[in-house]
Amino acid sequence: MNNIKAQWILGNKNSSTRVKVLRWIARAWSLFALGLALLIAFTPDPYAVNSIQPREIFMLSLWGLAILGLLLAWRWERLGALLTMLIMPIRELVYILVYREWTINFLLIWALVIPPAVMYLLAWYLDRKQQGVLYIISGNLVVQSARVFVGLPSNPIMSGYISPTAHLSRTDLSC
Repeated sequence: MNNIKAQWILGNKNSSTRVKVLRWIARAWSLFALGLALLIAFTPDPYAVNSIQPREIFMLSLWGLAILGLLLAWRWERLGALLTMLIMPIRELVYILVYREWTINFLLIWALVIPPAVMYLLAWYLDRKQQGVLYIISGNLVVQSARVFVGLPSNPIMSGYISPTAHLSRTDLSC
């Protein structure tokens, strides 16, 4: 694909097959969740005698935000997955505070929304792990793979803590 702006749709071309399959299963699942959410939201209840209340609209909007997180994960896997995984417990907490009850049927919504979010997060993690990204933890630099440094051999894999003020050279990272 030559169009650079649309390459994110296919994902990282250097990803392993396992990550690509995981990513596309999560995407298919999120499309199914979107379709089901739209069906539920826009299909009128034939037995409803009262119009929908504002608090019910608010509760549906929280579910919509969780679905939006799944759609955002198509482009930004980590952001979308974390948004979805954050919104769902907030939705449950708000429901308990507003209605003073909880229904076991809400676990069906969790079963629809949370698994693709976990798959997106796992695909993001495995993709970053494969690429050898540097992580900064508590001010310390953790080197997952030395090949991210220019001029270093492509095969050394190291893990350890390096002082934030340390000056790294090729001899410091050689195996």
